[in-house]
Amino acid sequence: FAIVADRKEFSQRGLAEIPGVIYARDPAEINSVLIAVWEEVERRNKECASFGLKRLPDYPRIVLGLEEINITYQSLNSWWRQNNGYQKGLAPGIYALDQILCAGRQVKVNCIIEGQDVNNRVVSGSGAGTVNIDEWILANYDPNTWKRLAMGHEWVQPSSHPGWCVAIRNRQ
Repeated sequence: FAIVADRKEFSQRGLAEIPGVIYARDPAEINSVLIAVWEEVERRNKECASFGLKRLPDYPRIVLGLEEINITYQSLNSWWRQNNGYQKGLAPGIYALDQILCAGRQVKVNCIIEGQDVNNRVVSGSGAGTVNIDEWILANYDPNTWKRLAMGHEWVQPSSHPGWCVAIRNRQ
């Protein structure tokens, strides 16, 4: 299963044409999709607990792609506040994303997140999100971003060559 949450509405338009891909564009759709994925993560985790640790079910993988997480985060929260009369607080979909990042990987629910200057405030409401991101792909970064995201890895000088990037795994 593939799910794309794209607040810009056109970033991954080629994926929208593939049968079976769920493509959410506006805040209400994105919020609903995130909650539905979290409910599936909860269902799978409860089912796994009933099987015991030795025999886990082989679930179909769900890949949740979040395009431009920065504006998605902002627009979800603005939409939630405007439509529900709140002055502050996070949209339920943001809480759901945090839970997906914390509990989804073992039950084959994985996230691909794209954004500029992604930090734990943008990724999740509780701040747990960056801890649960296994791999970062960085391009055009500065020393402060490197220090925050590479967490102890030796500095790699960025290149201005088109398409150049560096991948960082296992930050702990």
